[in-house]
Parts: sequence; C-alpha cells; structure tokens
Amino acid sequence: MTEDISPRRSRGRNSSPELIARLQRSRQRSLARRAAEAEREKNITTAVGAYLDAWNAIVRIEQRRDGEVARLQEQIESVIAHAATEVAAHESTQASAAVAIRAQVHTDAEVADLLEITRTRVRQLLAVHRATPAGQSRSANSSADSDAVRSPVTAMTSPGSSSAERSAGPAHSIAAAPAPTSYGRDEVEPSS
Repeated sequence: MTEDISPRRSRGRNSSPELIARLQRSRQRSLARRAAEAEREKNITTAVGAYLDAWNAIVRIEQRRDGEVARLQEQIESVIAHAATEVAAHESTQASAAVAIRAQVHTDAEVADLLEITRTRVRQLLAVHRATPAGQSRSANSSADSDAVRSPVTAMTSPGSSSAERSAGPAHSIAAAPAPTSYGRDEVEPSS
C-alpha cells in the first residue's frame, strides 16, 4: 500500500521532512536488503567452494586407496600362489614318503597307523604319487625319496633327533614325531 505523494509535491518545491525521512528509510531498507543478499551470495559461494574442495580431496583419497588396495591384492595373490607351490611340493614329499612306507608294510591301515592319519588320506597321498609324472617327482623329491626308501620310519622323526633315537625303533620314533596339523585321526573317515 503506497501513498500517493504527488499532491504534497504539488504544494511546493520543498518536500516535507516526513517525506524525506520516509524516502531515506526506504533507501536504507533497499541497501540493507542488497547487502544481505550479497552476504548470502558470498556465504553460499564460500560453502560451495568448501564442499567442492572436500569432494576433490575425497576423490584423490579414494583413488590412492584403490591403488594401494590393488597393489596389496596383487601381493596377497602372489603370497597365496607361492604358498600353494610350496605346499604342493611338501605334499609331493608326503606322498613319496607314504609310497615308501606302503612298500614296507602290508595295508593302507598300517600306513595310516604309522603316520597317524586316516586311511582316506593315505589313499589320497598314494593317488597323488601315482598322478605325479615320474621324472618330475624324482627330480623334485630325489633326496626325500631316497631317505624314505632307506628307512621309512626315520623320515617321520623330527629333524633334530639323534641317530640313537632313530635306531630305537618304530615305536620310539613315532612318539618323537610331531603331531600332524591336518588330516589327523580326529577326522571322521567316511565308511566304505
């Protein structure tokens, strides 16, 4: 609701003090609104800049994280592959030892009893040895095979055992051998 101020202007060239005061207040309100709007724009621009700086930092951090994770995954895969190769070599040695023991005894049950493993595991080891090419097993495990063939029981004793312990016989040697960590007698063997 604006007042018509034209009649008052027509009274004279000099405007009334009330009119001048109202015009000044109106201008001050307009300037205050403009200053507030400029301040809001400045605050918004500052906040948007802070948001975008943080977004950019997050992107860089995530890229660095993804690169490090990829490198670590490659290292993990390499460690797993290396361990699998080593385990396969040791399992081949176990298979050769089981074959050497089996050549000296009559049944798989006797091999299982000597090695403190299940008959199923004995059969697995024998199958692994049969599946391994002869040249590969001889070159990779020649020393283990020759030790196992010379004396199947001494192959089971601990590496630090003395010759007196080895010559004491199978019962003493088996007691000195460390307990297997897997495929032990505690496993339930499927009935055949």
